[in-house]
Amino acid sequence: MKKFPVFLLDLDNCLFRFDDQPELLKRLEGNITNWISVRFGCSFQKADKIKYRLYSMYGGAPECFLKANIINTTKELSSCILFINDISETNIILDKTLINKLTSLDKELYLFTNSPFNYAEIVLCSLGVRQFFTTIFDITNNDFIFKSNPFLYQKMRNKIKSGFNNVIMVDDNLNNLIVAKSMGIRRCVWTKYGSRGGTKDIEGIDSIMDLH
Repeated sequence: MKKFPVFLLDLDNCLFRFDDQPELLKRLEGNITNWISVRFGCSFQKADKIKYRLYSMYGGAPECFLKANIINTTKELSSCILFINDISETNIILDKTLINKLTSLDKELYLFTNSPFNYAEIVLCSLGVRQFFTTIFDITNNDFIFKSNPFLYQKMRNKIKSGFNNVIMVDDNLNNLIVAKSMGIRRCVWTKYGSRGGTKDIEGIDSIMDLH
């Protein structure tokens, strides 16, 4: 039986851009600052400074909290993820251009995100594209292992029946793609949005609209 390609698509700043969803970005960044404020018992202003210092050292939240040893258990990580991804009553704009693009791909689409399932569901439904995704691999489905960890791809092999040779992974994080490529995913595509750099093994496109 012929195996057809599967697109493994990231969500935030890949499937959509935060530039196009300012209220969502404001809500998430506020949630992250609030979490830090509660965790350290400090003011919102001080928590905001801590947040950006962590970003510069370790990358985005919540993975940066693990790298900085602020979070040390799966239970703590789960609680943090649920807190910072609470986007109830947040305005997310329907994206007709994205709907047309995903229609044109005419391939099996899986969502592959470090966010929790409920967050992914809300965003996909609000964008108007939930119907295109047959499977959602969220952070809970992935046993709270982030995409920068090679061990995740060993687990993913058992979840993708078509095999890695038929997978096209698209992500906004270059490091995730380098790890994925080293673990056997055939085609890795970086939605770089004008960023410079890359590697000879990773294909770069300006946005999801350039994907084929």
